[in-house]
Amino acid sequence: MTKQFFSAVSKVAIAGCCAVLLMTSCKKDEPSAVSSVTLDETSLLLYVGQTHDFVATVLPSDASNKAVSWASSDPSVASVSESGELKALQVGESTVTVTTLEGEFTATCEVMVLEPMVPVESVTIEPTSITLMLRETKQLTATVYPEDATVKDIEWSSSHPEVAEVTIDGQIVPVSVGQSVITATSSQGGKSATCVVTVDAKQYTVEFETNGGTPVASQSVTMGEKATAPETTKVAEGGLSAGLYPGVQDPEQASYLFGGWYSDPEFTTLYDFESPVNGNLKLYAKWENVEMIDLSSAAGSNNAVKAMNYLNGLADLAAPTAYTLILDGEVWSKLTLNKANVELYIVGKDKECGIQSSWDDRVVVSTAGHLFLGNNIYVKATGDKASQTVLLDGGNLTMLPGSKIKDCDVTSISNSKFWPVSARTIVYLNNANSVFTLAGGEIVNNKLHCTAEDYMAGTICINNGKVVIESGKIADNTVTSDAPGIALCGGVYAPNAGSIDKTGGVIENNTATFTQTAIASGAEVRHVGQQMLFRAVSQYWEGTDPYKGAFKIDQNLSETDVVSTSDLSNPLWIRLNYKD
Repeated sequence: MTKQFFSAVSKVAIAGCCAVLLMTSCKKDEPSAVSSVTLDETSLLLYVGQTHDFVATVLPSDASNKAVSWASSDPSVASVSESGELKALQVGESTVTVTTLEGEFTATCEVMVLEPMVPVESVTIEPTSITLMLRETKQLTATVYPEDATVKDIEWSSSHPEVAEVTIDGQIVPVSVGQSVITATSSQGGKSATCVVTVDAKQYTVEFETNGGTPVASQSVTMGEKATAPETTKVAEGGLSAGLYPGVQDPEQASYLFGGWYSDPEFTTLYDFESPVNGNLKLYAKWENVEMIDLSSAAGSNNAVKAMNYLNGLADLAAPTAYTLILDGEVWSKLTLNKANVELYIVGKDKECGIQSSWDDRVVVSTAGHLFLGNNIYVKATGDKASQTVLLDGGNLTMLPGSKIKDCDVTSISNSKFWPVSARTIVYLNNANSVFTLAGGEIVNNKLHCTAEDYMAGTICINNGKVVIESGKIADNTVTSDAPGIALCGGVYAPNAGSIDKTGGVIENNTATFTQTAIASGAEVRHVGQQMLFRAVSQYWEGTDPYKGAFKIDQNLSETDVVSTSDLSNPLWIRLNYKD
């Protein structure tokens, strides 16, 4: 009984489960309702004879009835089959509509039909090869065949755009020397043609007619580049005569002023070297005579003094202006320049010419402007002098190669003989704005002897200003003193306010000595430096001065010895106490 009961119960349970499963399965298999329909295209442009297979998508994806119908608003223009195949029949417009059978949802596509399409059969390009120079351009022409092809659009490309670029309309633009292939491709059908482009750099020749000047080699210039303005000089037999000239002149080499390069022999058009060269050129040098400045109305006993008076009497100059004074003999006169912005070059013609004196207290003076002593010029003073051979008191002086201050033999006696001064020296700087530059000149074999006590004595003394030694020589100068209480230096001496910068040049074999007369007096004997002396401070200025005493250099200084008063840590300097 029990067995039969459980068997019956099991049969009932199994039957119940099957009923539940059947109910569940039946519920999932119920069809989904259509909610919408879409087309793969919403607008089409076709040519007569073309076709298109529409794709209609019925949503949701599990809709049980995805059947649709097709219709064309103008079947004579475009017909559509039951499967969605569209055929373009004649020129015009039509709307294709797809409709779901369930729910009658619709989607549309606007169709425009054009004349029958003529396809592109080939493309040609003209020229098919070309050589271009840098900076040249060339327009290519592409032709589409047949002539009545419906779409004639061309796309351009370059195989090596770093050599030659091509614009959207087919213009070649060279970039660098080399070769590139330019291709024209039809946008319909992909037909193409090519042009081989070789880019070269054309060279032009620029010749120079110097018209008597030193010859100038012709230049080979790439088209579009610039020629370089060359230098040339024109020399007349005998060079320049002695006198005053505008500009910087070499008496042996310059008899004409260069007036520029012209593109025509009549000198009507000055050539612009900033312009590109686009053809062969011949340029012509223009020359103008160097006119000597007329000094006939200037005061003075000789042309050198007249030149100084002429320059000093000029109206104020807005910018530095150069002049050249050419001497052909000795000048026994004091020369003074006191005009700002005047740059005066003094040179000798053919031989050494001296500016000297045996009676005036100073030979060369510059209170303004800039004096340049050039080739074949020397300065010399002899006799009893109260002060200095060369004085810079606001102006500058540069000694160039071939210039000398030499063989001075000066005995400086009482400082009241000519003028109350505090320095006995060959070259004296007395103004903070003054700069003395040794740039190849020489200060040699000078003798200075002092007989009266004073502040300082030396070959070069700087009360105020700066000495710059770039090249040249300060050598074999002798300074002696019979009087104690004076600082001596055989070379360059700078007290408190002066400075020295030596980057080159030679300072050697200079001597500074107190005589037995000075030593026998028993009075104070101050600092002595053979080659250089800086800041010789007396005991009365000692105070809290960190550099009380002085710094000297006794050893010879070569071209490579660099020394400056701004760097007292240089081991070339020897420190002295004020009593040394």
